Amino acid sequence: MGEQIMGFLSGILRTIKGWFTPSKPRPAGYNVEKRGTNQDVSIIYGEVKEAPCIKVFVTTTDKKGGAKNEYLHFICVFSVGEIEGIGDLYFNGISQDQINSERYFIKRFNGSENQTYCTELAANFSQWKSTAKLKNVAYAYVRLKQNKDVDWWQGEPTITADIQGLKVLDVRDNQLKYSNNSALCLYDYLTNTNYGQGLATNKLDTQSFINAADFIETTREYTRTIYKTRYDKIAREWVDILVGTVKETVIENLFSCNVSLSGDNTIFDNVGVLLGGMRASLPESSGKYRLGIEKDDSPVFAFTKDNIQGAVQCSGGNQSDRYNQVGVTFRNKLTGADDEVFYPESDALHQEWKTEDRGKLLLGKFDFDTIHNKAEALQMAHVIANLSRHTMSAAFIGTAETMVVEAGDIVTVDSVIIGWDAKQFRIKGVETDLLTGVTTFQAVEHQPSIYPWAIGDVVEKYVDTSHSLPQDIDAPTGLSYETLADGEAFIGKLSWDDPNDVMVTGYKITVNNTETNNTAFSQETSELHVNIARLPEGEYTASIVAKNSLFISEAAVLVFTVALPGVPTVNVDSVGSNSVTMSASIQGVLSLNTTFQWQFIGTDEVTQEGNIVQGSTYTFTGLHPETAYKFKCRSINVAGSSSWINVEVNTTASEAGISEELQTVLDGVQAELDSIPDEWEAMESSLSSIFTTALITKDNINITEALDESYRNRDIVLSELGEELKVFASGMFPIGHTQISDGAIRSPAIAANAVTAINIVAQAISTDKLAVNAVTTDILSAGAVTTDKIMVGAIIAELIGANQILAGHIAAGTITTDKLVAGIIFGEDAYFKGELVAATGYFTGGITAQSLTMSGRFLAEAGGNKIDFDPITGKCEIVTTSMTMKGGNGAEFKVSESSQGNTAFLFKDSAGAVRVMIADSGNITAQSTSGNGIADFFSNGNSPYSFYGSKRIWAGDGVSPFTGSHIGIRREKTTYELGDLMVRLSVLTKPDINNSMSLLALSSKHKQKTCYGVIADDTSIMEHIGLAKKLPMGLTQEQIEMEDRLITINSVGEGLINVCGLGGNIENGDNLCSSSILGKAQLQGDDLIYNYTVAESHENVTFDYPEQVKQIACTYKF
Repeated sequence: MGEQIMGFLSGILRTIKGWFTPSKPRPAGYNVEKRGTNQDVSIIYGEVKEAPCIKVFVTTTDKKGGAKNEYLHFICVFSVGEIEGIGDLYFNGISQDQINSERYFIKRFNGSENQTYCTELAANFSQWKSTAKLKNVAYAYVRLKQNKDVDWWQGEPTITADIQGLKVLDVRDNQLKYSNNSALCLYDYLTNTNYGQGLATNKLDTQSFINAADFIETTREYTRTIYKTRYDKIAREWVDILVGTVKETVIENLFSCNVSLSGDNTIFDNVGVLLGGMRASLPESSGKYRLGIEKDDSPVFAFTKDNIQGAVQCSGGNQSDRYNQVGVTFRNKLTGADDEVFYPESDALHQEWKTEDRGKLLLGKFDFDTIHNKAEALQMAHVIANLSRHTMSAAFIGTAETMVVEAGDIVTVDSVIIGWDAKQFRIKGVETDLLTGVTTFQAVEHQPSIYPWAIGDVVEKYVDTSHSLPQDIDAPTGLSYETLADGEAFIGKLSWDDPNDVMVTGYKITVNNTETNNTAFSQETSELHVNIARLPEGEYTASIVAKNSLFISEAAVLVFTVALPGVPTVNVDSVGSNSVTMSASIQGVLSLNTTFQWQFIGTDEVTQEGNIVQGSTYTFTGLHPETAYKFKCRSINVAGSSSWINVEVNTTASEAGISEELQTVLDGVQAELDSIPDEWEAMESSLSSIFTTALITKDNINITEALDESYRNRDIVLSELGEELKVFASGMFPIGHTQISDGAIRSPAIAANAVTAINIVAQAISTDKLAVNAVTTDILSAGAVTTDKIMVGAIIAELIGANQILAGHIAAGTITTDKLVAGIIFGEDAYFKGELVAATGYFTGGITAQSLTMSGRFLAEAGGNKIDFDPITGKCEIVTTSMTMKGGNGAEFKVSESSQGNTAFLFKDSAGAVRVMIADSGNITAQSTSGNGIADFFSNGNSPYSFYGSKRIWAGDGVSPFTGSHIGIRREKTTYELGDLMVRLSVLTKPDINNSMSLLALSSKHKQKTCYGVIADDTSIMEHIGLAKKLPMGLTQEQIEMEDRLITINSVGEGLINVCGLGGNIENGDNLCSSSILGKAQLQGDDLIYNYTVAESHENVTFDYPEQVKQIACTYKF
């Protein structure tokens, strides 16, 4: 148990940090405008300045007498709705108030459930119908006007807006209202079914959210001075201008939530963002999620020697877990851009901490997207820095009374050995072993003095970019080009020098076809390089300009040509008896990442098309000696590929003395030999034993000694090999169990008596080392297993499956009374020797030989008793309500109704089919037919499948269609719906030839070829274990997690499936495939069946918008 606790301690600091784990570098383009209808819409809480938009509609129109393409129309989507409002819009960072209103028209929609359609848009475009209301989407219709001189707008502007975010439910008064309270925003995100987790409210501890919301609205007070920095065009320098008053008093809530959550993120990531901004965690307790904010709470439980089992384990942390300076990046509401603060601001405190850390700078950087002002960011940095310097952690085991303690609670801990007297800790983890009842706690030191508000005075400066910037910016210099290693997507990279000019805010790159002057590539960037996309054959001119919000520099220009590669010349570098190596080249200098593709074709007798591989050289192994093989080769670059050329190579004869059987072995292990390192010492240290030693001679291969107790000396093994095989053995040796592939050692390859009992070390073969069906009766020779070789207790009842020991397999006299232990055979299961005496009641006695001669009756209770008989002499009348019967060819079973006397026979014909023969006219059941008997079969007690007459079927409630299902394990936490698509991640278990079980997840990509089926049902793994009293389908405890779900998957037959409109409308008979929306299928687009085809639609479906989801009937194609 001590080792278990220390294991917890070793990882505790990484698992408990939560919101104060250092952030990863933010990816480029984090806050950029997007375009297209397939983009995930942002989720905005609180106030976000200059929020980017998604342009889902962009087009131009003309007006008679005006400029060409006079009007440019946009639909700019900012957030899911309903939001409080859309404020000022910005064009290239310049507020609409700074621009003449004649140049634009704006209409705003807040995304309410009942918002109307845009009449202005419909007036310009007939296809924009009154049904296009875009409800629950906050957007703006923007129309820009261009003048005849074409100088009002320089190209399409970037559009942003000030947003007051979503209206959320205040659980304190059940009112829907705008709020930037972090707890209320999290509650909305967890419960919202349109864009959040969609959790039922009974899954949340509502009171904990109420408590957190009240605490967040505790006010904080500090003073603030703001300066706006503006560029003086005359003095050509930046100057600071005071905004408001010096040391203005500010009173605000302790935390705020002002964030634009990306729809691209997982729900887990977005919940983490919301929790981090308020220093909170969301542990599950008693089936509900409880919100807890890390603050200066009082202890709620005392751990003492009376309720702690064993010793308390503790760790003091180390230098890698603490910081002497913390940087926090936040989105400043003054600019709408990222800003950064550092704590300690005081250099004296920073130097003091740095001295304690032996002069080493320990800098931690964190991103908090919910914070939008400097004071709150400094407070967060203050808390993180001080927490990191108090990282003592503890782990201990509690008695049953401690099970009331939950994660997040403040407790006190006593330890005489360590010297703790009511030392305060915060519980960070609770783990209960359901089998033993042992509860283990992980805790971290709690310092109440860290959390209170500590920021007194704040000075903020921001750059004013809303005024015109100077226009004398220079063209980029140092323009250069380099090819990229990945020529699949890009032709190369353009780079240029840093101008070190604050007036330059970005660059625009344009690539035109020199002959047609058509634009082939265009991109804007703030970086000093750009990757050029693949282009067709031709000559191109690349130009790049530096720019700011209003002005553009002169262009730097580069001309280049894209040409198809020439046909390659192939050189055969080396040929052996089983391998060939070739290389290729083309005339001239290789350009545009020119390389070569190769394909194996086979021989004249056996033609096959192998995989296409890429590279300047090509080696193919596993060939046969003295055989002519064919290959193909072509050149390829970013412009395209050349035509294929054919290459024919003849392998050489086998080396003297090498047999055909040896050649087969060489073929099979050649690929592994190429990867075996030459360093013997490194290989020797990584192996603990040699399980198999192969003796290879010129004429055959025979494994003569197996499973030796220790390594054999390498020189001894080499001496036993033929001289001609020493080179092979040097590369091959040693052979360990990890180097023998599946099927490499088979029974036909092992000579008689090659493996004997004396060759097998004790315990070398045990049941847990044998795969299912590894040893079967057809593999064991007569007498291989005898009674003197089976130890006592080796075979027990639990290990013998149904029907594994049959009468036909037991020799006469093998089992006698002196070999049977009393109590093994019970009366109701026994076969008796003797005769069955006729009687009117139950028979007693036994069955003689293989015949049954009697004139009485069997009486069987309704418990499913079973009688097996092969040919039958005489007749057997069964009186029962439930009976299973078996018979040989020609056997007949009479069925009659006692009330009517009508009789039918079930009989088995020579083909093995069971048929019904009606002997009497009339019916033997309640259903009436034309003089025929009727047979009813019931599924689940209520769906009759009924047959009567010649080639006729009667179905009372219809004949149910067939649907085939599988089960699997689902581990992801994302929500789903019945009918959602699932994919295989990995195989968990393969218990027998009929079954396997995989780890599953929701589909997430277009045309995903690992799709497995659609969700039909799911059960928690713990619920299944509770009902079935065992793990499902051979799984082990190590293969599952407590949160796993046991999923039933429909994969065959007909049923339902969830589809979206990303591929367009669907018609009856269309093929379906997976989409980029989690768990949803879409139109495949053609009538072919691929490895990613999942179903065929049974109905026509029309979508109102691409992301709309519907559930339709289908035939599964998995």
